[in-house]
Amino acid sequence: ARGVIVAVPATRAERIFRTLAPDVADLLARYHYDTVTRVALGYSAANRPEKVPSAPPSMDFAALYAAENRARVPEGGLLLQVALRLPLDKLGTDGVVSRLLAGRGWPQPDVVEVHDWATSDPLSITGPHGALHEINDHLPPGVQITGNCYQFEMLPGRTAAGRDAARAVIASLR
Repeated sequence: ARGVIVAVPATRAERIFRTLAPDVADLLARYHYDTVTRVALGYSAANRPEKVPSAPPSMDFAALYAAENRARVPEGGLLLQVALRLPLDKLGTDGVVSRLLAGRGWPQPDVVEVHDWATSDPLSITGPHGALHEINDHLPPGVQITGNCYQFEMLPGRTAAGRDAARAVIASLR
């Protein structure tokens, strides 16, 4: 292929570039993420917390979303989706959930789902333009890296970054 856009986490991209561009692979091997533990707490109408949080209450929280609409939960119920900076591999599911509930005074939920997200947010921000800029400077012609694991932006910014990557590849083919 004369043009390629790579949109996978750095750990996978590193393997792709190992023979194609070893210097890029080395940069990707040193790329780090903020791993978060994602917790979903489902409450029935009779069991839900009295106060529904509207924003993450502390730095331990990477994100907090409360869903009350009927398309997602039964009438009167509540779904809390929380991204925490607590180590699932060290605390375990029960440890993460008990710490979360105790710290907020929330009741035991009716349903719990917990897992970690190893490539949640990029931490490898070095230099004036971040690590992705440094990586892109070493890419072969016609190759670009993009994706949510390299940018902090929300969906519109990530979409624009994808378009920019496509435009750069197209320009290199001319």
